[in-house]
Amino acid sequence: MRQEQMISNLSIEDNKVLLNGKIMFTVPIERHYPNVVGYWAPEENNSSILIGSTACCHGHLYVILPNADDTYRIDEINSVDLNIEDMIPLAADHKKTGFGFETGFLVTGSGCSGSGVRLVDYRDPKVINILSSKEYHSKYPRDERAAPVFKADISTKKIYLELRQVVRRIKAGKTRTPGLPSFLFDGQNEESIIYSGLWARVDLTPKLREIGADIEKTFEKLLNFRSVKYKE
Repeated sequence: MRQEQMISNLSIEDNKVLLNGKIMFTVPIERHYPNVVGYWAPEENNSSILIGSTACCHGHLYVILPNADDTYRIDEINSVDLNIEDMIPLAADHKKTGFGFETGFLVTGSGCSGSGVRLVDYRDPKVINILSSKEYHSKYPRDERAAPVFKADISTKKIYLELRQVVRRIKAGKTRTPGLPSFLFDGQNEESIIYSGLWARVDLTPKLREIGADIEKTFEKLLNFRSVKYKE
């Protein structure tokens, strides 16, 4: 599949996204870094690359499109009150969401400004809160860290948020940044290992249907979406 071919050639390095080892995108905001890159090709000759960024407090969702000369341009930028750690497309009734199109993107992560799950209109500056910061942090011990990952279960037609267990440790010769909240990952001074064990699994499907999501169409959209994440 072309999605898998494309995604296998994408990588993240520092504040840059590379395609076949060549820079295709640099995050234009200082101290922000790409954390997850999604390739969405809903139709032949119609594809977008979406980049979720991370910093200390919040992130951005970038939509970039190809130019005729094999370079790429920024098409849209949306701010989100969390660091984006995972994303998937979602089909929804635009009359209920108020979005300009039937497709939005679910994003998840945590940060000083907010945590949880948001539905982002990737064409207009609109965001819907799906899972609040309070509910998100209630799902695992305060002094621990979770890696949020979306899980779409085709057998049950349900969409879950899995909060996977993370062990973090201080890098050799480093110390944790003083005053940084314990639930935040100190990327400059810490390294993490994500385990398959779960702190919690949250069924997002009822809330998504409530705001107008079409779960069946969402699973069709997921067939045309692939993503790659930053690896330490």
